[in-house]
Amino acid sequence: MPSRKLVEYVRENLKKSSEKEVRDMLIKEGYPKELADSAIKAAFESNQEESNTTKEKKEKDDIKAKEDIDGLKKKIVVEKKSNSKWLILVLIVILIGIVLFIFYSNKIRNTNDDSCIQINNKEERDNCYLNRSLEEKDVNICNNKIESNDLKKYCVGVINLDSSLCDNIEKEQIKDWCYIDITVGTKGISGIGNEELCYKVEDINLKSACIGIVNLDSSSCELIEDGEIKDWCYEKVYESGIE
Repeated sequence: MPSRKLVEYVRENLKKSSEKEVRDMLIKEGYPKELADSAIKAAFESNQEESNTTKEKKEKDDIKAKEDIDGLKKKIVVEKKSNSKWLILVLIVILIGIVLFIFYSNKIRNTNDDSCIQINNKEERDNCYLNRSLEEKDVNICNNKIESNDLKKYCVGVINLDSSLCDNIEKEQIKDWCYIDITVGTKGISGIGNEELCYKVEDINLKSACIGIVNLDSSSCELIEDGEIKDWCYEKVYESGIE
């Protein structure tokens, strides 16, 4: 499965190059053809999703603007029967209010969007807050928003690069990824490159990937049986080697 960084890289190149040119470029850079195809597909899907989101937002804004205008017209009709000076004043106040409401609503939505709270499913809501906390490197979100104790320990451990928190995680899969993300920094956090943590990983495929990435040794990736983990291992070894 292509990383978010690779998908964004492909999206940028698709703006100025054809699909074939981008695929050839990725293969030339050392990416497996299957991973290159997967990244290109994900980039197109991401572009489509972004386009749909923009369209839906515009439609909602148009509806809201129409409702505001309709409400304003009704207000004008009522006030027109009274003093004309009050009508002008009310009109100015309403227009200023609408402008300020739209401006600050967009500003708040763009800078402090807490869409996670609207998710009813507990696991999905926790994952939403987890991704947000890792992106912002904010342990307050980990401690105050995430309900799962295992994810909370994972979240704080990865941000603070504290593997002792991973030791106390009960669910094996979350524990494994806690060690890996602290070691190789796969969640946007700078890893510490401690190979010893790799040997704490229980899953044999993930352990091989961890060791290979830390040592920039693609031969460890060859030992992996799981296709997605193998592709991820090759990709991380390549990325780490050029950074």
